[in-house]
Amino acid sequence: MFILFHFFKLRVEANVIPFLCWIVSASLSVFCAISTFSAFIVVTEAKSEKQGEMMFRMKIASVIANAGVMFFLYCHGAEVTMHVHEDIHDALYGTPWYSQSIRFKKLLISFMIQIQKALQISAFGMYKLNLNFFMTVCRTIYSALNMLLMAFTDIRRM
Repeated sequence: MFILFHFFKLRVEANVIPFLCWIVSASLSVFCAISTFSAFIVVTEAKSEKQGEMMFRMKIASVIANAGVMFFLYCHGAEVTMHVHEDIHDALYGTPWYSQSIRFKKLLISFMIQIQKALQISAFGMYKLNLNFFMTVCRTIYSALNMLLMAFTDIRRM
């Protein structure tokens, strides 16, 4: 069982994780761009009372919500994976290894050595995905939106 999981983990690290990191990086870029500029459009166009304006704002808000939920699920999944990895390591450490065979002890030691490196999904190869990173991205988007709005109101005053 341990050996099969070990080989599965090695294949995932080699093949799936780099591709998943690329997908997450692309979705992070799209999420930031959509959220910032869509919210800017909704806020600046809120003063006009054109026909169908409310539907337009609702469509843009749904796009922002969909992108946010998608990125949140990436971050949440990465954090759950990290916690499950820690639980597996703790469970292996807590097994009654001293009453097992020599072969089992050797397998357990090699497996514990391999499992010390956690599967981590990163964005742009720099940022580990977790819920703290999600909140940092949301705060950054909010700050960028405020800067756009301040620049927009300064331009309108001129």
